Amino acid sequence: MNFYTISLLDDLAGRNISKFCNLNFVKPAVLFSDQLELSGRLQSIVDSFYAILKKLDIIPNEAFKKEHVCSFDFTDLNDYDPIVLDVIAKLNWKAQAYKDVFPVHHRYTEGDSMHLVVGIAYLEDIRNGYLHFVDLSVPKDVLQDVPSDVSYIKDLLKSYNQGFKQTLQNYIESEGYIYEHFQRDSKSCLGDSFYRFWLKTKMLEAVSDIAFTTLSLKEIAFKNNFSDYENMHKVFVRNGIRLADIPRLAKLKVRK
Repeated sequence: MNFYTISLLDDLAGRNISKFCNLNFVKPAVLFSDQLELSGRLQSIVDSFYAILKKLDIIPNEAFKKEHVCSFDFTDLNDYDPIVLDVIAKLNWKAQAYKDVFPVHHRYTEGDSMHLVVGIAYLEDIRNGYLHFVDLSVPKDVLQDVPSDVSYIKDLLKSYNQGFKQTLQNYIESEGYIYEHFQRDSKSCLGDSFYRFWLKTKMLEAVSDIAFTTLSLKEIAFKNNFSDYENMHKVFVRNGIRLADIPRLAKLKVRK
C-alpha cells in the first residue's frame, strides 16, 4: 500500500459517506429517534466495503478498523475516548441544523499509524449530539512513497477505457510510453499491475452504485464500462465477492 492508494481510499470514503447522508431512510430514522436503524445501516455498508477492500488486497492485513458510536452532551465530555473528542472538536457544529445528518470525514496521523475517519453526525438540540464513525488505522511502515517520475500512471489510470479498440500495450505506446517501463512504473505507483488496479477501481465504483443508487445491475455494469452484467458478475465472483451481499441501501423502503 502507498500514499496514492490512501488518497484514493480517502476520496472514495468522502464521496460515499456524503451519499449515505442523502439516502431516503436517513432523515426519517433521525426524526423517529431510531438510532439503531441508522447505525445498523451505516455499519452494514462499512463492513461490506471493508471486506471488499480486504479481498481486493487494497487494505493491508496490518490495518484494522474501530467503530465509535455515542450520544453525547457538549457540557459533559469528560469520559470519552480521545479520538471521539478530537472528532467532535474538528466538526463544524454551528453550521448544522438540528437533526440534519452530515458526514464525518478526515485523516490524521498518530504515533506509528495513519488514520482515516469516516462516519455521520447530527445535532439533537443545542447541547446534545450523536456520532457514529469508523477509524481505519494503517501502520506507517506498510506505506510506501510514490516516486514522482511515475506520476503519469495516475493520469493514464483516469483516461484508460477498456472499450478502446486497441490492446493496453498499443494504447500505452500510442501515448508515447515504452510498455516495459510502463509496467515497471505501474507496480511502483499502484503496487499492482496497471490493468489489475484499474479493474479494482472500476469494481469499487460499481459497489458504490449498487449501494447508493436505484440503478439496475445491468445499468451499473454499463455505467462502469463492463461489457455487460454477466462480465461484471464474473469479475466480482472471481475475486470472491457476491453482488447479492452488497446492501442496496438506496432501495430501502422509507418509513412514513
